[in-house]
Amino acid sequence: MRGEVAVIALPPRDTKRPAISRLSVRPSRVCPSASSRCRATRAYAHLSLSEAATVVGRIDRGVRGRWKLVRTFDFDARKGRVRHRLHVRGFEPGPYRLRLVAYDYANNRSPSKRVRFRVGRP
Repeated sequence: MRGEVAVIALPPRDTKRPAISRLSVRPSRVCPSASSRCRATRAYAHLSLSEAATVVGRIDRGVRGRWKLVRTFDFDARKGRVRHRLHVRGFEPGPYRLRLVAYDYANNRSPSKRVRFRVGRP
C-alpha cells in the first residue's frame, strides 16, 4: 500500500474584532402609538460597522434606577453604515437603553455599545 501526504500552510486566522461606531437612535423620543403630541412612532438604530457581522441587541427599560430587559433581537449587517428598525409598539413610557454587540463570521466579538432613548406618552 502506498500513499502521499500533502502538507499546506493554513491561512492566517481572522483575529480582528468588529467595531461598532456612531451608534444613535433616531428620533431619540418616540411614541408607542400615533398621537397629536408625539408624531414619531418608529425608531431606528443608526450605526457603522467595520466589517460584515451579525449584530445582537437588547432593549432595557429603566425602572426605579434599575434596567429590566424588554426585548432582544439580532440581524445580519454589511460593512459600513447600517439602519435597523426598532420595534417599540406596546412599550411603556419612560427611559430605555439599547445595547448592541457584533459578531463577525470568525466568531470575534466587538465591545458592546450603548445608547439611550425615551418612549413618550401617546
